[in-house]
Amino acid sequence: MTATRHTPLAAAAALMVCLLTAGAVSAYQPPPSIASLQASISQSMGSLNQRLAANQLRINGMVRQKMQDPRVRAGYAQYVARAQRAGVQPQSLASYSYNYLATGGYSRQGMAIYRANEASNQAKIASATADLRSAQAARGQAQLGMQQGFSNNQAEFGRLLRGTSTYTAPNGGTQVLPHTWQANTFQQYQGRQYFVDQSGQYHALGNDGYWYALSSR
Repeated sequence: MTATRHTPLAAAAALMVCLLTAGAVSAYQPPPSIASLQASISQSMGSLNQRLAANQLRINGMVRQKMQDPRVRAGYAQYVARAQRAGVQPQSLASYSYNYLATGGYSRQGMAIYRANEASNQAKIASATADLRSAQAARGQAQLGMQQGFSNNQAEFGRLLRGTSTYTAPNGGTQVLPHTWQANTFQQYQGRQYFVDQSGQYHALGNDGYWYALSSR
């Protein structure tokens, strides 16, 4: 077997090819697959759920601390007594403590801010609901319009097959007339007078004795 000899130039060329090939392989990034996209979405949702859970744990811890606060417990006892005298089922200590935090100790200013926030949230929900219903109604109207347009086109196509077309008068009225009338002719059709001029434009004789140009669809 004859050994292959490599000249320095050939060796350098081979090395350059290897380097270029390695660079191309490392630079190539295959497009993300559906599986990788799903994994990314799942990771984002997991991170969001973790933040929500951590925030809920933080709130629960604050509520538990307030439940042990002597001032909160004293206020809760007074609240329960008033509720029992009024014949109302009192809320739990946990709910009372949560609302204590939300309203700044049931202060007048805190209650006003709490009610304002609740009203703002309710308004946002109502607005979003109204927008959704409006969008649904608009979509329904669009679908009806498309269906009506398709029906109109089908009807017009049927008239074309029968040798007729729909013509519109200046006042918006429509008339179905034969589109086979020749230029420079007068026509009597369904009790009315028509004239086709040299260019093929249809005209209808009005009740006032004037001719009115008709436009075809």
